[in-house]
Amino acid sequence: ITQTETLKKILKNYTNKPIFVVPNGVDTKMFRPNISVKNLKRKLNIKENEIIVTFVGSFRKWHGVNQILKIAKKFIHKNVKFLLVGSGELFEQVKKAKTDNMILLGAKPYEEIPMYLSLSDILIAPFNDQYFPNSNFWWNPVKLFEYVSSGKPVVSYDYEEVRKIVRDAGLLAKPGDLSDFIKKLEYLIEDENLRREMGGKGREIAVKEYDWKIRAKQTVEVYKQVLEGQ
Repeated sequence: ITQTETLKKILKNYTNKPIFVVPNGVDTKMFRPNISVKNLKRKLNIKENEIIVTFVGSFRKWHGVNQILKIAKKFIHKNVKFLLVGSGELFEQVKKAKTDNMILLGAKPYEEIPMYLSLSDILIAPFNDQYFPNSNFWWNPVKLFEYVSSGKPVVSYDYEEVRKIVRDAGLLAKPGDLSDFIKKLEYLIEDENLRREMGGKGREIAVKEYDWKIRAKQTVEVYKQVLEGQ
């Protein structure tokens, strides 16, 4: 059992045995919209009318976190703040170069992540596939499922495996095209109704298809199919 069709194709080069795909998922009760975040906003000095663009993840090259420095500069004179949650090898580099509209929180306990997603307006994932083997995005990022389940629109790059998760819940830029990523983000920043619409669609998809309980049932079905074939 593997996570993506891309990984399945790769694994076929190494085995003749059947390969099944069961993607990652999300706890939709934990990652949900409308978590109370008023106290958290006050703690972070976030104003009610500010649009919050959030990145959650490891500060490593393949997460594209260094791109956020360039992205944030484009919105320095707008009512937008970039909230970054996580740590890693690039944290100090990003911290030293951060703009005034960026808030770096460092690593946070996993159980707190839903609150940070809930207080956000847009969630970003600027993955950089040049740091993947053979520049092939085979990944099935858990955080994208958590983003979508939180009922907030996503901006990322249009890799096949990303597209399968995000679907109608966000805007995807041409891979490697930072200017297009910024355009997609700006489009959502300027359109509150679209943010609500995409966030709602994402939440609906997550509850119907992405919950870990659904993934567990799919895994059981794989075992049944294999056992019945013996």
